[in-house]
Amino acid sequence: MPVKFFTDDLNERLYLKMIWYILAELYQYDKKKIKQFLNDWDIELRPVSHTNLSFFKHTLSTSGGKLNAGIPSGHTGIRKIVLFLIDVNDWGTHHVNGDRVQHEICHARMLEELDFDTSSHLHVTAVHNETKRFFKQFNYWNWNWFKLRFRLSIIDIRVHLS
Repeated sequence: MPVKFFTDDLNERLYLKMIWYILAELYQYDKKKIKQFLNDWDIELRPVSHTNLSFFKHTLSTSGGKLNAGIPSGHTGIRKIVLFLIDVNDWGTHHVNGDRVQHEICHARMLEELDFDTSSHLHVTAVHNETKRFFKQFNYWNWNWFKLRFRLSIIDIRVHLS
């Protein structure tokens, strides 16, 4: 599985499971398609300290200001997702990071849907302009064998998918 962690403190098991469940929802639990995505795409998880702000100089934050290097961000290209996440193993931080993970995976899924044709910009607008979200809750067993429920909000791009 080409998910690479360049972080020190992220809970790798949790993020791998998070990525799988996001893909499961976007591929309607078709395990063959999920596996194909994971084989075709490189996903890198890096700490926010690796963020190259000059790469995002043309980008505004959701509040309209410049991007802050201390918040999770990422970019999606052809068959590559790079995520810059807060490198802390903290339950609240996982939710903030999880929002960025699902956001970039939605971009990747839209790129695939469009056969990597970026001329319409639908791979961007479908993700950025969609106000509807749905929630995915999954169980996660932590190291102490306590079952925890992790709830993630996912941008509802399913209307754009075949």
